[in-house]
Amino acid sequence: MTTTASISNLVVERTAPGVLLARVSGNWRERPTLPGVEAVRETLSKEPSVKSVEFDTAGLIGWDSRFVAFISQCASMVRGRDIQLRYDGLPEGVRRLLRLAHAVPEKTEKV
Repeated sequence: MTTTASISNLVVERTAPGVLLARVSGNWRERPTLPGVEAVRETLSKEPSVKSVEFDTAGLIGWDSRFVAFISQCASMVRGRDIQLRYDGLPEGVRRLLRLAHAVPEKTEKV
């Protein structure tokens, strides 16, 4: 049985001038289809004065690599746009994985 609290959810809102908050809740490892970065992208396009994106994961009850991929996609989206991504609202395990991912140089294949 899936309860409403366990359904993965993403709400993106402006909480202060220049600050966008991505409120993540539910179980992000349970469903095959999860919220995507489209909501973040859409809000960024409507709010050109955004200087930082923060995360509130107080309602997050489960995550896996797909959640880490979602956060990485958000990071890629703001890169080069003079927008800071604040990771302090993420679970420690997610922050640790992101640090590891960024510590390893990207492979480039020779043709």
